[in-house]
Amino acid sequence: MAGLEAILISNVLKSRDLRPLVRAGLTSEDFHTAEGREWWKFIRTHHDNRVTYGQVPSMEMFKRRFPSFDFNPSQDSVEAVCSELFVRNQSDEVMRAMDDAADAVSDNDLDAGVMFLQEVLEKWQHRRAEGGDLDLSHSAALLKEQYERVETSQGMLGIPWPWEPVNEETLGMQKGQLIVIYGRPKSLKTWICLYICVFAYLLGFRVLFYSREMSKEQILRRAASIIAGVDYRDLKRATLTDSQKTALFAAIDDLRESEKSVRTDGKRAKFIISNDRGPNLGATVGLIKQKCQDEDIDLAAIDALYKLADARTKNRDSDWKTQANVTQDLKDMAVDLDIPAIGVTQANRKAGGKASKVSTEEVAFTDAVGMEVDLLMRIIKGRDEQTGKPELVLCWPATRDEELNPLLIHGCPGYNFEVKRRHLTSEEVNHSMAQEASGGDDEEGSGDATEQPATQTRERGRSSGTGRRRGSSALSAGRKGASR
Repeated sequence: MAGLEAILISNVLKSRDLRPLVRAGLTSEDFHTAEGREWWKFIRTHHDNRVTYGQVPSMEMFKRRFPSFDFNPSQDSVEAVCSELFVRNQSDEVMRAMDDAADAVSDNDLDAGVMFLQEVLEKWQHRRAEGGDLDLSHSAALLKEQYERVETSQGMLGIPWPWEPVNEETLGMQKGQLIVIYGRPKSLKTWICLYICVFAYLLGFRVLFYSREMSKEQILRRAASIIAGVDYRDLKRATLTDSQKTALFAAIDDLRESEKSVRTDGKRAKFIISNDRGPNLGATVGLIKQKCQDEDIDLAAIDALYKLADARTKNRDSDWKTQANVTQDLKDMAVDLDIPAIGVTQANRKAGGKASKVSTEEVAFTDAVGMEVDLLMRIIKGRDEQTGKPELVLCWPATRDEELNPLLIHGCPGYNFEVKRRHLTSEEVNHSMAQEASGGDDEEGSGDATEQPATQTRERGRSSGTGRRRGSSALSAGRKGASR
């Protein structure tokens, strides 16, 4: 009985790719042997653990846990073996149902006999249905397995955020989610979006960062400063110290080599910076979607939503209908591609008033964001009243399932977006909004020209035991949090 299950597990270990089984909806109940269920549980727990999220264990690690496992992969694809397993299970269950039905009929209970057959046929009709529909009454195994993974392994249901308090509530940026970041002009919205994307990239994910706000070269400099953990202003002005300069270029040079070995769900990590400053002007969500498909992207970010063209009308403007269509298309893209998508947009003028409150009404251009978004992040920029250093309040005026508290983080571009305080009161948020309304800073500036990053040299390469790469101090701290 375990032969086919062992072949399937062997093929997964060989390919290091769990996606076909996740898409097929395979659960522990599809393994009819005790050892098969233990093999599957180990692989899924490893894949969803915060430390090793997205990875399939190596053959060596698997054999340490199951020393008697007979590694015997076939020449067939994972999909083919999974399909064969489903056919075997379907055949076994139909035969058992027929035996139960025959027993019921022999006892003159025709209704019970029909019920036995109907139940098994409905179950497998559901499993074979196109479109991935979920029948609630037949989804207990899937729900139970997901719950147990989160409960027993501190599992993540999506791509980790850089901040542990957000991961604790959301369990990551999940597939199909639309996340929108908004704030007043120069509130470091692009920086925060880029920081989230670089964090995901350093964990081994494939990221597309699309921007019409800035040139690709400017985004490259920003990403490099985050990865190396150096002050962006010093990098931009070429005033890094010798040790910082050495660390910067060593960090970037190391990325190409690291991408060869670090994988997520069987894919190589990649960070693609894109815009349409060229012959292909007026990009739509459809064009970005095609690029995501071509590059097999795990996380897509668009800076900024109001710069995209509406595929229906071909207009690119701030009209509410144009922006509503763009927002709806981006949500559809996230669902169709089964990836999280991040959009950046502006807060309206109301958000600049001292009496304003954080709400979906602050989002500029359209109300559609409030209707389509799964997670809405408001950024409020301010300064520490004692040190004068920049800081950011992250608020969450709209979520579907989560109850997130306002969060205070550092706001030093390039090298420090770490958590300062895990929770702010509504009074403190209102104070920050009033402070923002009365001030204004250059988004590129770090706010303190004399301050230097705490760590001058950043270790690069694969971190021991997890196969992940190390980045700036802020990213390293965030990664430690994500692994708790």
